[in-house]
Amino acid sequence: MKGKFGTLSKLQKKFQKATYDRIAGEAKTLISGDTLSKSEFISQAEKEADEVTMVDKVSLRHPNIVNLQNSLLEWINSELIDTRIVIKSIYSDLGDGQVLQNLLEVLENLKIKLPELTYTKEGQIQKLTVIIQCFDDVLFPNNVERVIKWTPYGINNNDSIEILHFLIALYYNYNIEAKLTPNLTVTKVIINKVDGKLYSKKEVVLLTQHFRDQVEASRSNFEVLCEQNPNSIPKLKNDITTFFSDQLSYLNLKVNNLLNDFHDGFYLIVVLSICGKFCCPLHRFHPSAMSLSEKLKNVEIAFELMDILGINRDSVTPSGNVAIKHESQKNV
Repeated sequence: MKGKFGTLSKLQKKFQKATYDRIAGEAKTLISGDTLSKSEFISQAEKEADEVTMVDKVSLRHPNIVNLQNSLLEWINSELIDTRIVIKSIYSDLGDGQVLQNLLEVLENLKIKLPELTYTKEGQIQKLTVIIQCFDDVLFPNNVERVIKWTPYGINNNDSIEILHFLIALYYNYNIEAKLTPNLTVTKVIINKVDGKLYSKKEVVLLTQHFRDQVEASRSNFEVLCEQNPNSIPKLKNDITTFFSDQLSYLNLKVNNLLNDFHDGFYLIVVLSICGKFCCPLHRFHPSAMSLSEKLKNVEIAFELMDILGINRDSVTPSGNVAIKHESQKNV
């Protein structure tokens, strides 16, 4: 009996391999150019999915797309230079979440308690879910419409299109002078299996326009001024520093550095209380905030005061203000 079962098992595996070979061959016939490798398609076919979506690799080799990939790669490595992390591929090096965790901690100046190395697929996706949610909260603050084109699953599975969408969004958000070639596109191949037969179609995916439109729509006056009249920024910063120092002088306090002195929220609370003639009880905030949670609590209170005073803060978030490198602190 054991021998019979063993023979049946071998025959079944042989049949499955023949089926996969046939499907992969049909896929190559349907798609012009060498866009799908046999192993890639077989991997997808094993999941018995009704629809398989992959990027046309020919479109990834277009010079403009190659330049885009290099720009994103160089940006990530430049941000992570102090961590001594160097990535070679924006696709294969992000799937386990380790690089993105370090990138989040650097860009947002915070520390996240997550396992440093995660080897199981489930653990990696859980880790990516936390990291991507943090990034999404920064990318789409308050009332900004969320049009999210990436998922933890897609990034974990090295989905080229989702990864490009995600990194382009980060690049625009954390670089006030970010310049990418507009209207860059790649081709997506969609294959459907119906009654054992494969049907394919191609779609053009726009990469460098949609999110830029969102960014442009939510840009603050400060960001517009930085681009249109950069020579006025030093004077503006000096005027702002003088204004805050004048207000804080009642308490014998002084502003030395706009970014460093305001990221914990304490000076914001004091100035807003003075300007609005509020009395904010000391037990409600932390004059010497040390931890991330204490700083966030301070900034949340400051933002409550801004709301009471009718100050528009649509483009800023508490986490953005606490992160010294983030542009939202300048917008405040």
